Amino acid sequence: MRNKLIFILAIIFGLVAAFGVYQYLGHLKQSYRSSGNFKQVVVPTQPLGPKTLITDKMVKVKDIPVELIQPGTAIAPQDVVGKITRSELYPEEPIMLNRIYKDSNTDGDLALLIPEGQRALTVAVDDVSGVAGLLQPGDHVDIIVTFDYEGEQTSLSTLLLQNIQVLAVGQSLDNTPKAEKKTSSQTVTLSVQPGQATPLTLATERGSIRLMLRSPKDAGTANLPSSQMNNLVR
Repeated sequence: MRNKLIFILAIIFGLVAAFGVYQYLGHLKQSYRSSGNFKQVVVPTQPLGPKTLITDKMVKVKDIPVELIQPGTAIAPQDVVGKITRSELYPEEPIMLNRIYKDSNTDGDLALLIPEGQRALTVAVDDVSGVAGLLQPGDHVDIIVTFDYEGEQTSLSTLLLQNIQVLAVGQSLDNTPKAEKKTSSQTVTLSVQPGQATPLTLATERGSIRLMLRSPKDAGTANLPSSQMNNLVR
């Protein structure tokens, strides 16, 4: 009985001592922070791979000594939340801002240029169908498709898609002035919705397409009937 009582008292005294140490460390930490030698930084809560969209659940703030903080370290969640990682980030490691893509800097990465909900689709063009090689990334185009309509035994042209953004011309993702371009490209990469990708692919495989360059001042759409070869001959 006496041994049991000693054991219980030892547990109680141990808990009291542990609580005292916890309180002391908490007070010491608070004093250290208030003295200006402790500062919060942002760290991942989980491993994050390249090209990962950072959410608020993926990061937290952590106190570390000021002398360990490097220039360019994220110090607030809003510095990184909603942005894309450049490289691997590891849990509890302070996030450096140079490892996060800035909103205005994609470093020539096509995937980062695609608007949310859109897809990048490349089509083949020539000097005629590609607006004489004068297209630039950022332009908007309408797309006409021409194909043989076997049921009516005639050829037909129709306005397939309108106001489609050009993401890339060849492998160029920037709008370098035309005078600096040496050659025209035979491919154009467009930003389309998933539902637009299938008819556009079918049009390129079974017909021929032509791009029409739009004015930046014109965001409207046109409702036009298809044109048939039979209707062109009176």
